[in-house]
Amino acid sequence: MFVTNSILNILPELLNIALKFFVGLVTAKLLGPENLGVTAAIGLIFLYSVLLQLGVTDGTALKVYSLKRDRGSYDKLRKIYISSSYVFVNAVLVVASAVLLIILNIFYTFDYVSWLGIYTNILIAFLYQYFQFSQLFARFDYDFKSISKVQILDLTFKAFITIVLVYLYGVVGFFIALFFGYLIGAIFSKKLLNPKFKLILSKKAIKETIRLGFPLLLIGAVLTL
Repeated sequence: MFVTNSILNILPELLNIALKFFVGLVTAKLLGPENLGVTAAIGLIFLYSVLLQLGVTDGTALKVYSLKRDRGSYDKLRKIYISSSYVFVNAVLVVASAVLLIILNIFYTFDYVSWLGIYTNILIAFLYQYFQFSQLFARFDYDFKSISKVQILDLTFKAFITIVLVYLYGVVGFFIALFFGYLIGAIFSKKLLNPKFKLILSKKAIKETIRLGFPLLLIGAVLTL
């Protein structure tokens, strides 16, 4: 079982590396330096949106694993911690997105392509969180087969639609592919993982997950940026 689960975890990672390299080369050739710079600059919105979760994702994973010792209330507490973290992250994203759009509208002027990229990156931030938290639910059920299937389908579809739409429509196609790639990934997660999110926001759960996860977030941010 351990070997099987390890293989199921590794396969999507290897596929991700190979497809990122291949798609990166193709899109760089098709877009050219100027448009590639535009997509990279606007893509910072999504990159920094991931940091806004303040470590609750990692903190939730650590906390829920520790809850396994308490078998009697494990299922209930798992839903409280995962759902609270998911609601918290989305609430932060809503506020941050609103502030960002207000600032950009007041102080900057962009063409329609840039605005398309800005709104796309904001939307995929929400879709990405759904994708991540859906897998978090499944991991605690040890459903690594379904997680691996979702990841492989997601990566393959994103690679295909990105190359096709960039070839047909250039930078506009890139942003359209970005949105539909994450949207389909969320749909795959809903269909195959079927996460049971609840509209819960426990202050205790959020404080605990931030306490556990924020140091890990800082380490990851330092290594990434």
